[in-house]
Amino acid sequence: MAQRMRINVGGTVFLTQSETLKTYPDTKLAKLNTKMAEYDVTDNTYYFDRDPQCFAVILNMYRLGELHFPKHVCAISMRKELEFWGVPQTHMSRCCWKTFYAVDEDMDILDTLAIASGRNDYYLNKGSRSCRERMWLFLDDPSSSTAAKIWAYFYLFVVCLSSFVLCLETLPGLRMKPSKRAVIDICETEDLEEVREALEEVHDEEFNGRIYYTYCYVLFQDYFMLE
Repeated sequence: MAQRMRINVGGTVFLTQSETLKTYPDTKLAKLNTKMAEYDVTDNTYYFDRDPQCFAVILNMYRLGELHFPKHVCAISMRKELEFWGVPQTHMSRCCWKTFYAVDEDMDILDTLAIASGRNDYYLNKGSRSCRERMWLFLDDPSSSTAAKIWAYFYLFVVCLSSFVLCLETLPGLRMKPSKRAVIDICETEDLEEVREALEEVHDEEFNGRIYYTYCYVLFQDYFMLE
């Protein structure tokens, strides 16, 4: 003879039959017995401090043989309740797959929006950040870490200094001129090989004055490659 089961979930009382709960023998509800800590002998009731809305959906699965997911219930909360009651997610009916699994795509979008809007506290509390995410935060958000802040100030200093040097190069009084000896050698010699060597000497003098500019250029290129 079927035994009537009285289950109190989150303050809401549910009544069902023991035979109904045995429809899925590997689940938590099918294994209810009077020796459990959740059983109160005074009123013959099982007490569980869980979500009653999700439990109503799960209990209907035992009655109907199908697990249907209502749109007004959070999919993440439902997954936690299914795990607690020992019900595999594979029991979810095909008609509810789109609604039940849409939360995964939504969470990916929210994660992207969170990091793009500067709400990096979520990622700082997340221990599974990838190397790419950490590098992105380091280069793009100075508030993400002390090292990122130091890098931002250093990069700003280099940019300002480079701009200042480029401005100085436009002043005639600060331009580097080739040595007079090199100019005389070019003008007086008729040997093409000697002219070439003299021109190389002038080029080397100008190049030595642009070493700092070359360093800055390499630094900027590396930064853009990392970005």
